Amino acid sequence: MKKIFLISVFLIFTITSCSIYETITNLSRLQFKLGDVNSFSVNGIDISNKSKLSDFSPLEIINLSSIVTSGTLPISFTLNVEAKNPNDGTGGYKKTDATLKAFPWRLQIDNKETISGNIASPVS
Repeated sequence: MKKIFLISVFLIFTITSCSIYETITNLSRLQFKLGDVNSFSVNGIDISNKSKLSDFSPLEIINLSSIVTSGTLPISFTLNVEAKNPNDGTGGYKKTDATLKAFPWRLQIDNKETISGNIASPVS
């Protein structure tokens, strides 16, 4: 009786560990790349569609000049990260859906971390 119990426990752990291994392997195959940047603003002024000085109003030019001379440059933008899940069942593994619950990131400029963050909510 004890042998049957031990064999059953061993088989359950083996089957479970194979499933965990496949899941980890599939998650490691997720592919990410930087997408586009949009909604770019400096000190609250949208500059996404501005390419020359005449596109700015006189008030915006004064606002930008004062903020640059103050030594700060508050910017805001949306950086889209594209993700591809190649685990569609054709690569030798069964199909696996993935949900990102966390995606910590850091922006480095000249090898100095400037800002960091994480996604606000899970993404499927």
